[in-house]
Amino acid sequence: MSQISSINFKKSFAINTQHNDRTLAPSYLISDIGCEVNRTHKEALKLRNKIIENAINAYNKNKSPKAPNFKAKSYEWSAVVNIKQDTTMQDLEKLAEHFETKYGFQCYQIAVHRDEGYIENGEKHINHHAHLEFITLDKQTGKNMYRRELINPKILRQIQTEVAEILNMQ
Repeated sequence: MSQISSINFKKSFAINTQHNDRTLAPSYLISDIGCEVNRTHKEALKLRNKIIENAINAYNKNKSPKAPNFKAKSYEWSAVVNIKQDTTMQDLEKLAEHFETKYGFQCYQIAVHRDEGYIENGEKHINHHAHLEFITLDKQTGKNMYRRELINPKILRQIQTEVAEILNMQ
């Protein structure tokens, strides 16, 4: 039987990129296999800031004179994805590309963690998972694409299915 896919979105925390690249390693690591990242903490923050700056500029450029100034606040999201033992960074980059194309979520860091899990009866059980850090501001309009009217329970179920299909999981 294949592994069951899962993706869970939560608001990002300031330390996420450091946790992801192990600049700030947690105390509960059970393996020295480590992690793989597509961008270090510093590279990710630089890209994140550029994405936000571009989105704010796009918003200001496209808004009507009577519209309020940029005020979006909840546009930094972190997604944790269950993965298979053989899932590659390229698989996750394909997933991130899908999120940008379909939902407008721009991914600024991907991390594959193969060093977390639990020990039972002296045996290590690795929790293979990945973290994807997103800015959910639309490139063209600067509007937040992770809003209740756009991302509802039906869409979240659809996202779960898409993740399973892209990562070839159940």
